[in-house]
Amino acid sequence: MGKTVYKKPVGKIYYNQPDLKDESGNWMNSYSVIVNGKREIYRMHGYAVWAGVLSRTNQAGKMVQRIPSLVGNVNGFKDFNSFMDWCSKQEGYYQKSDGIYWNLDKDILFQGNKEYNEKTCAFVPQSLNKILILNSHRKGDCPLGVHVHKQTGKFRAGLISKGVKSKHLGVYSTKEEAHKAWQVAKVLNMKVIISDYLSLAGSRQDVADALLMRVSKIENDISLGLETKGWE
Repeated sequence: MGKTVYKKPVGKIYYNQPDLKDESGNWMNSYSVIVNGKREIYRMHGYAVWAGVLSRTNQAGKMVQRIPSLVGNVNGFKDFNSFMDWCSKQEGYYQKSDGIYWNLDKDILFQGNKEYNEKTCAFVPQSLNKILILNSHRKGDCPLGVHVHKQTGKFRAGLISKGVKSKHLGVYSTKEEAHKAWQVAKVLNMKVIISDYLSLAGSRQDVADALLMRVSKIENDISLGLETKGWE
């Protein structure tokens, strides 16, 4: 599909507009109208999602070069039209949480997956993606959720509550005690977020089940007295 070329002057650009098809039945990436002598551009929501997939899978692109976790990502969708045919039928595609469209996720259903395709992807609110990010919970050589409390030299536990807000969990004599406090709080926090997700229109039970498997991983670590180092 070729890029649409617009002649100047260009007025306002409106993003995430409702998806439309052209007269040939193909999904549109954008359209324009002339208002007061200027061209106003309306860019479709679906094309914004597609552009995100392209950016995250273009191994020579700036985004992949900047974010190491994107290395090896693959776009398994045939083209924009087939992608949009799939998107338009998916639970959560048109859903918003806090005014933000749900994200296209490729690795909740299949841990470690690197390919965007019809079987691996699902639309989820940002809160679900954020609870799976663990690197931000690690400080220096301490376990997840733990850092040294400068005033006392002991170990402070903290949790990114609901994916956005930092929550203090106490100061402990050992890093093992502090880490266990984080583990317990992380389990409770994830269960709340998953429950909230299931109450939303557009939620999927298979997504919730995949997340609950991660919860079980931490619960198993707690019962065995093990450090949680990741989701593997």
